Amino acid sequence: MALIGKIRNNLWLVIVLLGLGMLGFIMMDMSSGQQLANGNDLTVGKVGGTKIGLQQLDNIANTRFANTPYDQFQKREIVWNQLVNETLVKKSAEKLGLSVDDIEFQSLMFGPKHSPIIRQAFGTPQGGIDSDALSQYQTWAENDQLNENGKARWEDIQKQVRSERLQSKLMGLVSKAAYTPAWMAEMKNMDQNGSGEFSWVYIPYDEVDNAEVALADSDYESYLKENAARYSNDKATQTLEYALFNVLPSAKDSTDYKNQLTEGAVAQFTKLTSEEDIELYARDQGGVYDEAYFKKTQVDPAIADSLFSGSVGSVYGPYISGSRYRVAKLLDRKVMPDSISARHILRSADPNNVLSLQAARDSINMIKSLIENGTSSFDSMANKYGMDGTKSKGGDLGTFGPGAMVKPFNDLVFFQAERGKLYTIETQFGVHLVEVTDREISGTQAVK
Repeated sequence: MALIGKIRNNLWLVIVLLGLGMLGFIMMDMSSGQQLANGNDLTVGKVGGTKIGLQQLDNIANTRFANTPYDQFQKREIVWNQLVNETLVKKSAEKLGLSVDDIEFQSLMFGPKHSPIIRQAFGTPQGGIDSDALSQYQTWAENDQLNENGKARWEDIQKQVRSERLQSKLMGLVSKAAYTPAWMAEMKNMDQNGSGEFSWVYIPYDEVDNAEVALADSDYESYLKENAARYSNDKATQTLEYALFNVLPSAKDSTDYKNQLTEGAVAQFTKLTSEEDIELYARDQGGVYDEAYFKKTQVDPAIADSLFSGSVGSVYGPYISGSRYRVAKLLDRKVMPDSISARHILRSADPNNVLSLQAARDSINMIKSLIENGTSSFDSMANKYGMDGTKSKGGDLGTFGPGAMVKPFNDLVFFQAERGKLYTIETQFGVHLVEVTDREISGTQAVK
């Protein structure tokens, strides 16, 4: 109570202090805003005395993690940790006299000893290097044909190649600087809870003359001969025994599941009218939503007749499909093309490799731009930059029916693409630039 009384008696002082605090926040925010407005990058931190700005952080984040599921805050956190690592590695390397000269850098970039960064950025699904894509990117960079994003990405790749190599050299020195004698390791293994005293001798790596530790081939041969048993293993190292118990639903389980679907999915599918809401609900329940259309022979026989005779918006089920109950909703029905004529330009990429995929996207966007502005023809670009067997035919895929191509490609050309327009689609093979040149329609119906 006494404290409250003092506060009441000095209320003016509390108000003044609160006002000063608010004014301080306002001035700090205005200062930050003015700093950005004047073109000065707002400093978010320092690493080893080197300032790192917010704009710099965002630029690198957007370059390294374009088209990834990370939000901006996650990108910033990852890049911040990378910058801390790169800065510390650079300073430690300079102190130790470690460097990457031009000859080594060229070898890391263009072979034969490719950097892991290059393998990640231009790798193929088979584990090799897409030399054509790498060479093309280099040519575009040297001829100043990359857009701003492309330039930033190429510069960042070069920077990462140098940094990764310096870190590799530094870690090699660190790993070779610590040595535990065999007798010490054996003593520790014999008595985990024991204690002991050791005297250590510290010899800096850079003070050891290489001539004093030179090894001849005979030294390696002698060591391998004496330790041959360590490199052979004739016996199996693991034996596994297991029992398998199948867990199958009872009749009551099946009835309960069917009732749950009737009260849940059937009711929700009937109530929902927005295709977006239907998709969200289906995926949330572990179901499937597909933008493609299917012919009668492609849908479950249990509901095929109903889907092709019922009204759009109807709900079917629960019905048994295989060993499961399912519920389906008819979203649309339309006449589909019997065949399509199309051409494409493929840039190969590993769909699980962010850098490889982004390189392919950049290439396709560049090619698309050149074709659309009339600088180059589709045929010539396919012949020059295509990476599959159709390149020699100007990318011509001929005429094909539904299901002949992988699903994303098939769905695009049969249900979305307009004749004569260019489209970009990603598949397990990479990124495609696609143009539908003709379509034949005879009246075959398909449902969604």
